[in-house]
Amino acid sequence: MSVLQAAYFDGKTSQRHEVSVMIGGGKLKVIGRDVSEEFDARRVRRSLRIANTPRWLYLPGGGACVTQDNDAVDRMTRDRGYEIVLHRWESRPQYAVIAIAMVVAALWLLIDRVLPIAVHEIALRIPVEAESALGRETLAGMEQYFLQPSKLPAARQARLRTRFEAMTRAGGEAVPYRLEFRSSPVIGANAFALPSGIIVMTDELVKLARNDQEVLGVLAHELGHVRHRHTMRRLLESSATALIIAGVTGDIASTTSLAAAAPTLLLQTKYSREHEREADAYSIELMGKAGIEPRHFAALLARLEGEAPGRGGLPGFLSSHPPTEERAALAGGGTVIADTWESDSGETEADEKVAPVRTRPVLAAVDPVQRHVVRLLGEDNYAELERLLGGYQRAFEADASVSPRLENAYLAFRKVAPEAERALNEWVDRHRESYVALAARGSFYYFQGLEARGTAYIKDTPEENIHAMRALFGKASADLERSLTLTAKPYLSRLTLMSMARTNGNRRAERAQYLEAVKLAPQSVELRLAHMASLEPR
Repeated sequence: MSVLQAAYFDGKTSQRHEVSVMIGGGKLKVIGRDVSEEFDARRVRRSLRIANTPRWLYLPGGGACVTQDNDAVDRMTRDRGYEIVLHRWESRPQYAVIAIAMVVAALWLLIDRVLPIAVHEIALRIPVEAESALGRETLAGMEQYFLQPSKLPAARQARLRTRFEAMTRAGGEAVPYRLEFRSSPVIGANAFALPSGIIVMTDELVKLARNDQEVLGVLAHELGHVRHRHTMRRLLESSATALIIAGVTGDIASTTSLAAAAPTLLLQTKYSREHEREADAYSIELMGKAGIEPRHFAALLARLEGEAPGRGGLPGFLSSHPPTEERAALAGGGTVIADTWESDSGETEADEKVAPVRTRPVLAAVDPVQRHVVRLLGEDNYAELERLLGGYQRAFEADASVSPRLENAYLAFRKVAPEAERALNEWVDRHRESYVALAARGSFYYFQGLEARGTAYIKDTPEENIHAMRALFGKASADLERSLTLTAKPYLSRLTLMSMARTNGNRRAERAQYLEAVKLAPQSVELRLAHMASLEPR
C-alpha cells in the first residue's frame, strides 16, 4: 500500500486538514487527526501533472486532496498513454511555445477565415424583422449620448429622401431601409447603417457635400451595408469571437453580458475592409443604374479624408475604409487629390460653359520656345506640337535635371487667349492617348482659372470670379488626373495639380502631389520653392 501526504478539504467548509492518503485493494483512505474517510479508488479523479505544480485528487461527494508529491501520485496511479506524452511535452519549454503558437494559429484561422463565412450564411437567414428591436435600441442609445435632432430644413430633408428613393427605384432595388437625419458636433460629417436597415446621416456630412449627388453616393454606400447585412454580420462576428476566446480561456461567465452589450458593440466595432469594398462596389453599381456618375462619390471621399484628422475614436465614415485612392479608382475617378467643384443643381461646374472673368490682358509670349508653342497652337499644327512638347517630355524622362525647360515650355499656355480652348479640344480629340495634349489643356485651364480669380484678397474677390476659377480648375483636374496614367514620369501634371491644391488652400493635397513630384525631379529647386510657398502661415 502506497502512502502520500496531502491537505484534505471536505467540500463543505474551507477548513484544511493535514492527512495521509493510502491506496490499496481498490480503496483510497484519507486518515488525519479529525478525518477518517474511505472511497472507491475507481471513482477518484486526479488532475494531470504539469511540471511540479500541486496535484489534486477529486473525491466522490465533493471533497478533494491536494499534494506536492507528484511522484507518489504517479506511483500510486496508472498513467495513460496520452498523459505520458502530455507530461513530456509540458516538461519542455520549447514544446510549450510550439503548442501556444499552434493554438494561436488555429484561433486566427477560425476567427479570420472560417467565422466570416459562417456568419455571412447565418446573417442572410435572420429575418430583417428580427433586427428591428436591436436597431431601435442602438439608435436610442446614440441619441442619448451624441446624436441630436437634425437642424436641416424639412424641405432639404424631403428632397434628399425623394431623390434617394428615386435612385433605389431606378436601380431596381427593394432593400428595406429607413433614412434618418441627425446632427452631431461630436462625430461630425458621418453616415452609418444600423440593424433593420436604419441609415443615419449627419447634418455635417450634408453640409460638407457640394451637391445632392455626393450625398446620394454616401447613402448608396450605406444601403450597400444594409443589402449585404454587414451590421448584423459585424455583431455576430464580434459576439462569436468573444465566445470562442471565452471558451479557450475558460471565462464563460463573461459571455452572459453579450446580448445586453450589443448596442455598445455596434458603436465600438468597425466594418472590415472587405465589407467596405462590398459596399463601395454596390454603391457605384447603383449610382450607375440611376444615371449618377460615381465620381461624385469619389469627390466627397477626398473631401472627407481632408476633414478626418483630429477626429475622435467614435464611428467615422472613413474608419477602416480602403485607401481613398483605391476607392476613387473603383469609382472611375483616378487618383483623387484636387477637388472637383460642383453645384447643388447636380451639374459639375467643370461641365458648365463659364465665361472666364479676366482681370488682366493676355500676356505676350517673349520666350522663343513659348512663342513657338503659341504660334503652333494658333495654326492648329498639332503634329508639330506633339513633336516639340513630346521632345521636352522625353528629354526630362531621360534626365530629370532638365525639368526647368519642360516647365518653361508649358508656361506658353498661360499666354494664350481663352479662345484657344477650341484648338486644345481638337488636339485632345485627335490624340486621345497623348500625355502632352492632356497636360497642355490641363495647364491652359489652370492658368485660365488663375486669371479668372484675379490677384485680390479672397474677401475682395467677386463670387463670380471664384465660381469661374473653380469651374476651370475642375476641368484642369480632370485632364491632369487622366494624364497621370499616360507616362511613367508625369512631372508637369503633378506640379500643376500641386499648384491648384495650393491655390485652393488644400495643404494635405498639395503635400501629397509634392511628394509624388519630388520623386520624379528630386533636384528641382523650382519645385521646392513652389512647395515652400504653401507653408506660409495664412
